[in-house]
Amino acid sequence: MQGVQEAGAHVALVKALDNFGYLRLVKESSPETITIGRWNGEAWVDPSGDPATKAAKIMGKHMPHWEYEKDVVDYWEVLNENDPLTVEGHVWLAQFFIEAMNIAEENGYKLALFSYSVGVPQWREWEAIVETGVFARAGQGGHVLALHEYNWPVMSYGWGEPLEDQPAYPDRGVLSGRYRHLYRDFLIPRDEVIPLAITECGLDPLLRQPGQPTTWKERYVEEMAWYDTRLREDDYVIGAAMFTIGSGGIEPWTDYDYEELLPDFHDTIVSLKDA
Repeated sequence: MQGVQEAGAHVALVKALDNFGYLRLVKESSPETITIGRWNGEAWVDPSGDPATKAAKIMGKHMPHWEYEKDVVDYWEVLNENDPLTVEGHVWLAQFFIEAMNIAEENGYKLALFSYSVGVPQWREWEAIVETGVFARAGQGGHVLALHEYNWPVMSYGWGEPLEDQPAYPDRGVLSGRYRHLYRDFLIPRDEVIPLAITECGLDPLLRQPGQPTTWKERYVEEMAWYDTRLREDDYVIGAAMFTIGSGGIEPWTDYDYEELLPDFHDTIVSLKDA
C-alpha cells in the first residue's frame, strides 16, 4: 500500500476479514482507498420469518465487532454467499437488507449488500430483488452492493456467452462481468445505480473442469489485469479485492494465496496511475 502510494498511485479497495486493525494503517497511508470489513461470526441467515426481527438480531451481533474500527471502515458486509433456494427467498433477503440498512444508519454505519457468490443469483432472481426497492433504498442511504466474481482457468472464460435464457452480449460474462446484467438490464434503466464492490475475486481452482490446467500463479497477474480493465470500463465499480493475501496455512485457502505476487501487482497498479 505504501509503495503504491509513494509511486503516485493508490489501491482502490481493501477488504479485511475479522481482524480490521490494519485498515487503520491503510487509511493513514492511502486515505482515498475504500475499505470494507466483514466479521465472520454470523454470515448466514435462514430466509424465513420476519426479516426485520432477524435483521435486528444479526446486526446486534455484528455491530459490537465493528465499533472500534468504525472510523476507518467505509462499508461493512453482513452476510457471506447466502443463496436462497427460491425467488421468494431472494426477495426475503432483500427485505432483510432493507431492515439492516435502517439499523445501520441509526448507528452510523454503511453496508455492502448481499455478498452473493460467483454465478449467483440468476437473472430472474435479480428481477424480483430489484422490485423490492432495495437498490433505491440503498442509494438513499449511501450503501453499496458487494458481489464475488471468480473464474477458471482464465478470467475471460464464459465471456460473451448467454446468461440463462437471456441473449448473448459480447461485453458481458457468465462469471466474470456477470454484474453487468444487473446494472444494464435493471439498475441503469431504473436510475437506481449504486456503487459496486467486488469483495472477492480471482482464479478459483474449485471451478476447474476436466482437462483444464491445475496451476494459476504463473498467469495470475496478467489475468487480473485483464479483469481490472473490464471493471474500469464501468464507472460505478469501486474496485475488486482479490482473495487472498495470507491463508494462515488453512486448506484449501493456501491454494488461493497470492502474497508472493505482490511486487508484480505493485508494478501493474503503478503503471495505471495516469490511465
